[in-house]
Amino acid sequence: MNKISLTYIFLSVSFGTQAQLVELDINWAEYMKQHDLLWNKVPQHWHDAPFIGNGEMGSMIYKVGPRSIRWDVNNSRVEDHRKDDGGGPMLSRPRLPIGYFTLETKGEIVSAGIRQDLWNAEIKGTFETMSGTITFRSFIHATENIMITEIEASEGEADVLWKWHPLEAASPRVTYAGKDTNWWPKITFPYQPNPPYRLEKKGAIQTCIQPLLAGGQTATAWKETKTHNKYTLYVTVDHTYPDSTATQRAIATVERLTQQALASLVKTHRAWWNNLYPKSFISIPDPKWESFYWIQLYKFACATRSDKPVIGTLGTWLQRTPWPGIWWNLNVQLTYWMVYGANHLELGESLLNSIDNNLDNLIKNVPEAYRYNSAGIFRASSSDLDSKLFNLKAPNDTRKMELGNLLWALHNYWLHYKYSMDQQVLANLYPVLKRAVNLYMHYLKKNDKGIYHLPPTVSPEYGIAANCTYDLALLRWGCETLLEASTLLKKKDELIGEWEDILENLVEYYKDDKGLLMIVKEVPFDRGHRHFSHLLMYFPLFLKDPEDPEVAADLIKNVNHWQDLGNFTGGCTKAGASSMMAAMGKGDAALYYFENLTNLVTRNTFYQEGGPVIETPFFYAIVCKICYCKVGGRRSGFSRLCRKFGGTQVFII
Repeated sequence: MNKISLTYIFLSVSFGTQAQLVELDINWAEYMKQHDLLWNKVPQHWHDAPFIGNGEMGSMIYKVGPRSIRWDVNNSRVEDHRKDDGGGPMLSRPRLPIGYFTLETKGEIVSAGIRQDLWNAEIKGTFETMSGTITFRSFIHATENIMITEIEASEGEADVLWKWHPLEAASPRVTYAGKDTNWWPKITFPYQPNPPYRLEKKGAIQTCIQPLLAGGQTATAWKETKTHNKYTLYVTVDHTYPDSTATQRAIATVERLTQQALASLVKTHRAWWNNLYPKSFISIPDPKWESFYWIQLYKFACATRSDKPVIGTLGTWLQRTPWPGIWWNLNVQLTYWMVYGANHLELGESLLNSIDNNLDNLIKNVPEAYRYNSAGIFRASSSDLDSKLFNLKAPNDTRKMELGNLLWALHNYWLHYKYSMDQQVLANLYPVLKRAVNLYMHYLKKNDKGIYHLPPTVSPEYGIAANCTYDLALLRWGCETLLEASTLLKKKDELIGEWEDILENLVEYYKDDKGLLMIVKEVPFDRGHRHFSHLLMYFPLFLKDPEDPEVAADLIKNVNHWQDLGNFTGGCTKAGASSMMAAMGKGDAALYYFENLTNLVTRNTFYQEGGPVIETPFFYAIVCKICYCKVGGRRSGFSRLCRKFGGTQVFII
């Protein structure tokens, strides 16, 4: 039993507040057990598989043959490091496949019983074969890069065998394109393969080494121990660049950790995870969505940590995909929203650290003439954030720009500050935010009426247009936030007057004769679209107050129009609409959109549109908290309440 204290803030219909300290005795092991994912048959695909991770290494377990169960081996630090010579970052610096193990059974696998133990971050279960029974437990240590799998076999399966399957260290975009799908075209850009892998052995430790054309290497090392009918497999992955020391490092990790008692490793692993959940307690009246929330918190902690890489499109579980990297025009932003209300800001530090540690590349992403005061990022990057905004040889050709991506990511940075009120976070954010706004200022032009206009840029996944609402909203938010931050930090910035001038004279968003937002004056919003980039001023930027009746009427009209267009919408479309309705206190409408999400997630709570992606279920976890708050006995949202209480999420249990 673990005693925790929770401060509940009760809100009346008039939104008055009263704080009350409540002490709860919770048997956390039993409480979390009711939220575990369970399998009563053998998982067949990645989207039906149990999963484990530690913020860097990740694995999924599923059947790949009549007598074969696959254990993936992934590591989010494993990337290519080639110079981008025109193919883009997903060919030059994508995440790379490593390989997988299969457990080869004597008899054909006929059934399974599997539990994904959230409390202890383990997968455990039983496979029944035509020859006997195999019981297993598998986990990736919380703070050590080691995957440990214990197998205990009955007499009929005493000869069970682990088999290693190395994969080619090639960009998944190349191997995905044109194979088994008409969704993604073949790659025409010349792609030179990395050198072939090689297998080596040092004593009882086996290694698979994947050298890279650009230098560096990935090394997988493993060791198997056997006692009677019990087998334990230890696996690690290391990656080094530009030096090629990953092999020595991986071997050293296996040697060091196999010398420790397994019980000791289990104890330290469980201690980390058992400290995670009590900080995020919430009760939701629908048990399905309460379980979903806890599974997403588990998944997030599997996907990153404060000292790990920023979360890409697949977290720590690389699968066949056209998106083997980090996407900055929606995915990163939605992914990280979960941590701000979960009382685990430390998990969100991987995003902040990624921005802070790679500022030089953010600067190099913009034309050389603007690097003295600007920074930015294009649609996709590797973990080093090297992603050129556009053709640097033609810096005035803005037609390929997604100019606001860095600014939107910095909105997450700002949320991190608002939830922590840590002045150092704000001080770190300020110079990067200033650079992101400065990039816009190089392209702003005043017309003869004194109104600022932007050149044609990309409205994400919609089209190219001047003064697109995506850019206008983010630029307004950036200038407003710089003014607020300069006051909080007591900075007398020389650009304050220019930021104020932009806010006063920036061109307004275009609307049609029905009052519907347009992409720009000449481009109506008239086809279905997954992103809500044309609605950022309402959510999440809150540049317009959703409690204002006129604003609320406009927002409802625009959300309904967006949803009614129907075609080519996805999970973030429904989650975005639900969040916007919640921001206005429209609880029933928020719940309606939210409950339409159910058929969009996979069986193991992942998600795919064309290829697998990870951000949408994390967004769902935020929305399920929104939809099941109660105000005056009615379901409603907390988004507008958060703004009233200075950015602190308020949950009414």
